[in-house]
Amino acid sequence: MVDTSTAGSVSSGSGTPASGTPSGLGLLSGSGTPPPVPPVADVPKVVIQRRTISPYDLTSSDNPGSLISQPLLRGSNYDEWATNIRLALSARKKFGFVDGSIPKPTEDSGDLEDWWTNNALVVSWLKLTIDPVLRSTISHHDVAHDLWEHIKQRFSLKNGQKIQRLKAELAVCRQRGLALEAYYGKLMKIWTTLDDYRHTTNCGCPQGHDLEKERADEKLHQFLLGIDELVFGAAKSSLLSREPLPTLEEAYNVLAQDEESRSIAAMSDNRNDGVSFAVQSNPKAYGGQNDKNALCTSCGKNGHLAENCFRSIGYPPWWGDRPRNKEPPPTRDQSRNKGVSVAQANSVMASSGAPTHVANSMVTHADRVGFSGLKEDEWHTLMQMLNERKTEKGTLSLLGMLTTNSWIIDTGASNHMTGSVDFLFDVRDMAPMSIKLPDGRFTISNRIGSVRMGSRLNLQNVFLVADLHCHLISVSQLTREVSCVFQLTEKLCLIQDRITRTLIGAGEQAFGLYFFRGMEALAAVSHTDTSSREVWHCRMGHPSLKAVESLSSSGVIRSSFKNSGVSTVSANKTCEVCMRAKQTRDVFPISSNKTTACFELVHCDLWGPYRSPALCGSRYFLTIVDDFSRATWIYLIESKQEAPTSLKKFVALVERQFETKIKTIRSDNGSEFICLRDFFSTNGIIHETSCVGTPQQNGRVERKHRHILNVACALRFQANLPIPFWGQCALAAGYLINWTPSSVLLGKTPFEILYKRPPPLDHLRILGCLCFVHDQKTNGNKFASRSKKSIFIGYPFGRKGWRVYDLESGKVSVSRDVVFCEDIFPFASTSSESSSTESALANDVIDIFNIDDNLSFGSTNISTAADTAGLDNTTSGPSPITEPISDSAVVIDNTLSSIPTAISISPAPAPSPEIPAASPVPESLSILSESLPDTPSPMVSAEASESISVTSAADINATEPELLGRGHRKRLPSTRLADFVTNTVHSTPFPIEHFVSCTGFSETHKAYLFAITSAKEPKSYAQAIKDENWRFAVTDEIDALDINDTFTIEELPEGKQALGSMWVFRIKHQSDGTVERYKARLVVLGNHQVEGLDYKETFAPVAKMTTVRCFLEVSAAYDWEVHQMDVHNAFLHGDLNEEVYMRPPPGFHMPVKNKVLRLRKSMYGLKQAPRCWFAKLQKSLLEYGFKQSRSDYSLFTLNDGKRRLHVLVYVDDLIISGNTLDHITGFKEYLSTCFHMKDLGILKYFLGIEVSRSSKGIYLSQRKYILDLVSEAGLLGAKPCSFPMDQNHGLALAVGEEIDDPTRYRRLVGRLIYLHVTRPELAYSVHILSQFMQSPKQAHWDAALRVVRYLKGCPGQGILLKSGMSLTLTAWCDADYSGCPITRRSLTGWFVQLGDSPLSWKTIKQDVVSRSSAESEYRAMSDTVQEIIWLKALLLSFGVSHDQPVQLHCDNMAAIHLSANPVFHERTKHVEVDCHFVRDKVIDGTIVTNHVSTKLQLADIMTKALGRKEFDSFLVKLGVMDLHAPT
Repeated sequence: MVDTSTAGSVSSGSGTPASGTPSGLGLLSGSGTPPPVPPVADVPKVVIQRRTISPYDLTSSDNPGSLISQPLLRGSNYDEWATNIRLALSARKKFGFVDGSIPKPTEDSGDLEDWWTNNALVVSWLKLTIDPVLRSTISHHDVAHDLWEHIKQRFSLKNGQKIQRLKAELAVCRQRGLALEAYYGKLMKIWTTLDDYRHTTNCGCPQGHDLEKERADEKLHQFLLGIDELVFGAAKSSLLSREPLPTLEEAYNVLAQDEESRSIAAMSDNRNDGVSFAVQSNPKAYGGQNDKNALCTSCGKNGHLAENCFRSIGYPPWWGDRPRNKEPPPTRDQSRNKGVSVAQANSVMASSGAPTHVANSMVTHADRVGFSGLKEDEWHTLMQMLNERKTEKGTLSLLGMLTTNSWIIDTGASNHMTGSVDFLFDVRDMAPMSIKLPDGRFTISNRIGSVRMGSRLNLQNVFLVADLHCHLISVSQLTREVSCVFQLTEKLCLIQDRITRTLIGAGEQAFGLYFFRGMEALAAVSHTDTSSREVWHCRMGHPSLKAVESLSSSGVIRSSFKNSGVSTVSANKTCEVCMRAKQTRDVFPISSNKTTACFELVHCDLWGPYRSPALCGSRYFLTIVDDFSRATWIYLIESKQEAPTSLKKFVALVERQFETKIKTIRSDNGSEFICLRDFFSTNGIIHETSCVGTPQQNGRVERKHRHILNVACALRFQANLPIPFWGQCALAAGYLINWTPSSVLLGKTPFEILYKRPPPLDHLRILGCLCFVHDQKTNGNKFASRSKKSIFIGYPFGRKGWRVYDLESGKVSVSRDVVFCEDIFPFASTSSESSSTESALANDVIDIFNIDDNLSFGSTNISTAADTAGLDNTTSGPSPITEPISDSAVVIDNTLSSIPTAISISPAPAPSPEIPAASPVPESLSILSESLPDTPSPMVSAEASESISVTSAADINATEPELLGRGHRKRLPSTRLADFVTNTVHSTPFPIEHFVSCTGFSETHKAYLFAITSAKEPKSYAQAIKDENWRFAVTDEIDALDINDTFTIEELPEGKQALGSMWVFRIKHQSDGTVERYKARLVVLGNHQVEGLDYKETFAPVAKMTTVRCFLEVSAAYDWEVHQMDVHNAFLHGDLNEEVYMRPPPGFHMPVKNKVLRLRKSMYGLKQAPRCWFAKLQKSLLEYGFKQSRSDYSLFTLNDGKRRLHVLVYVDDLIISGNTLDHITGFKEYLSTCFHMKDLGILKYFLGIEVSRSSKGIYLSQRKYILDLVSEAGLLGAKPCSFPMDQNHGLALAVGEEIDDPTRYRRLVGRLIYLHVTRPELAYSVHILSQFMQSPKQAHWDAALRVVRYLKGCPGQGILLKSGMSLTLTAWCDADYSGCPITRRSLTGWFVQLGDSPLSWKTIKQDVVSRSSAESEYRAMSDTVQEIIWLKALLLSFGVSHDQPVQLHCDNMAAIHLSANPVFHERTKHVEVDCHFVRDKVIDGTIVTNHVSTKLQLADIMTKALGRKEFDSFLVKLGVMDLHAPT
């Protein structure tokens, strides 16, 4: 018998029959023949029951942490998200909880608990499928149906912009190298999304059927329109010619079959598919039909030749295990080469067809045949390198290796390409580039970089192609970039320099391709011969070959050329650097030299200004040429005004050093020379000037300018020096010209003409080469580095050493302990100089000498043959010839980028006139001279080596390209003002950098100060929209407003007024100075709101500044960390109950015109906005366990025994401190779950206050705020004041007319009011100035400017909240009896300290007139006691109990007696009763009064203006200090 009660039962949720039910299983399976049915009377009827799954059933996979659907909801993809959620929940029979079809059971139902369980599970599933950023902005709902409806109402809105964007994507959708399946899927996704927005349905009528057919044809045409024409052109034409048109699916199947057939055909094609371009394999077979009598020279057997021998090319796969190492009898030729091992390699086949030749045979001298211009040593090195590599590796592993050996030299590739990012450095993004692969597909490359192929070759602009499985070197691109030539044979490929034929790379043939071989070994062997003509050619600044030969024939370097091995042919090759630097037009006629002695005639001219300043800041150089000796002097100057001074110094130099006088000076009509006519007349010098419009008459120095620039350009191009080094190149060029022989001087140098002896050349080195300078400042560290990597940049004056540039510190120094590497140029290897910069310098050279076409005259005695050949060169002697350059330190303060740079120079003593000729670096380097501008900066003591702090090499090289077009032209001052001083700020004796410095802070804090100081924030939307960063910020703000449903677009009702709005832009920084984000805030102009109509209640969560200082002082005393957080769109978290309308802001595009925005959420600027936001923040803090302080509602504290946390709120900025970092971190994570927060790290900048911290405490200053204030007032160059206000100012009784624009005064005083947050000494001054806001007079304006001038003298001054101090209060109070001459009311001033740190201070006018000074002091005590009571309550909120009485210091004994005497008498009966509570606080021990003298009364500075002496003494007592003061 079968138990019918269990026959068909299944276990819950499993779907399997219960035990003991075999017949039930058989019936359900339906397989086989059913058994004979027994009589009905004997066998009861079996009832099959299938258990229905209940929505309340749960399985093991149903847990609240499961992600049941993708993708996550991000707002714009609501329709896709909702569809996937609906499917996922329906599969679990849980969608009824979402759509409401499964209602909540009644309270007495047994399913109520199961309903809540499943409902909570569905809510958790829904939240997990929402993006975390969006999730924080969605309100919490306990019921799944409510959450679903909330999300639906918020994100299911449709608009035309989304449909327009989808149609635009559909119009430009093309295959562009994508696989057909990917392209089809991309189209289907756009179509599906578009149909979801349209919600089109087919009604079944004939018109609906026709419309559906039309849409299907439209999709077919769109699909065929975007396919690749070159690949599917024939198939596309065939499909379009059918009648009727095929369906979209049929067209896709046809094209997919066509693509598959092409792939099969490509696989069966007999070609090498391992590279990006088609390469034909060698069709020759292994065996071939060879002559049976042929003798192989490789193995000694008959029947084949050596080129087909398996021992040379590798054994084929069918060779199997046959013997391979059987050696034939050595032949006569083989006996000679005994001991030479021939490496064997496995057979490598390019495809399934005929094999290609594998280059595994040794390279011999026979392989050199056919190569031209290859030196003997280079060939031996190359042959040794290739053979050693074969011997060591045995076989060639050429494919798939991360080495330069896997790079293929390809003549068909248009660009360098690689498929691996591991090769690349300096990787950067670029515009997408379409790449065609060998199989006909297209792919996209959007990244580019560089590849180091060795010490001699770098590949620039290498495309990163993800679908490429090999690495290609483009021959065409390499020849363009490196200027090289290729030579190919059947085995090797050589890459040589086009001019010098130097071997810079090589390739070896394998698999029918040429694989690049690294040249590291070759570079190591072929070291530069320091004695060759090429090296001396580079050392001497690239003179002509005749000049180098003259040096050799003179005996100075004759011995160096004897065994150099340099042939005449090699020496006469054209130097590329010379061609780039010196190539000119045709020469001009030669003129004769008419002078007979030195300094009879001197030519001078000024070159410049150059577009980029030199390292020393100069933009000009003054060139002076002696007509007889052709000696050249160069002075680097900053402006034309310095040229007359430099020329006077040169005249004095000639008279003192050469004991002669200059007879004639020839120049053009420049004002810098005309102004010296009186000087020339006084000294008996004839001044010859060229005729107007005839610069040829001064052609000697004009031609010399060309010579100098030719050599300077050659030096710069040779080492690839950045543009700011042009000044050093010009100085070095003038120096080398004076040391170079000239044909005009019959092979002699200007040095010999001046000093009657040959010049020493042992000290000359190649400019710009790498050198190592001995570092003496190791601070006793024996394991510290003994040298610094530097660059040689010239020859200093008056020093026995070389001038070098430190690559690490960016400083220029002079040292004699230098080791040179003249074949290494750091700037050439680390950076690629842009061609635009080079052409700019070249164009400058051409523009300067465009007068050469007219130099056809004979009176100026120009030797064009010498000049154009590079032989008209001059040198200097061993004794000083010009005034020495100041070699002292030039210090550039880079702390404040917005402040003019100060250059401090200390003059160096002139060297002795006689210098020994045997010195390794003679001081005769002084024929050139730098003339730096004189500045009033303090002198800086010179160290053992000069130090010039300049920008680092990386910063110099990373120059921004010049912008062209309308609006980008550089505005230059008028040339008519060149002789006048037009900028008085830079020439002020009181530059701002003399009063502010950051040397006392750490390097990280310096970086932060520099970041906040240099940040420029736009003032308007028109300024911000020009910058891409601010455009993104505006877009993010509008998106945030849209996501939060901040407003809706509606018609403006009658009787309502729409408010305006404005954009506010701020830059948020991390604690390390990096930019955290560019913040754009849309602010409503709430000042036009009407109370009772637009708002009812207001509240601003703004902490008192005293609370901020107390917060930081407690944290400093307990040594707690202080962190800062920022809330994204804080006010958007509050709901708006009032009906408020706003006009569309700039940048917001309205879909419908003449409509406004109705605000649904609170926004910045609304009067009720802070209250709405603070209510939500308060709720979150109280739920975490915080308590709100009653002394300051913006302060929240938590103290549960283990955790102690303090939070201070200032609108949307929060500062947090606690006893442990873990508690702070945990609280910040909690806040991030409640609101969209930004963690700014350690507190560094809060409400315009700069916060720095050390072991001594927390320092608060408003340096940036003050600098902006001084700059806005236009007083950066003004003389500072030592105290803010005159003692007898009389401002209350000032007479005169009112100023024209009172808003200037109000704005200035308004900014000064905020300054007293960290500047207690300004309390009295600001109080006085704020009384005249209504009608300020000129005297008031002058007094306000005096305060600004005082701030300029100490912009970084602030207060120090000391650490480790006892948290006890000390108070000081004072009064100025009848201080106001108009109302005769007195002033009250108090100052309260917490420990030794300033905490609270104030200056206020009393409400009533006091009848005596004692009464005014008594009222001041009353006000101070009120502040003390509040401060004690505030400290209690921080957990600081102040039980002891507070010391209250007063300088009036009568007031002290009044506070202690409980008896009322005649003197006090008229005083208000509330003032007498002071007596009660004295009695109950809250305060203790003490008498103090006026000189020690700290509150005295709060009630009156003091002189400089008293003012300075009080600053120290108040705890005010200036850590930014220069040392």
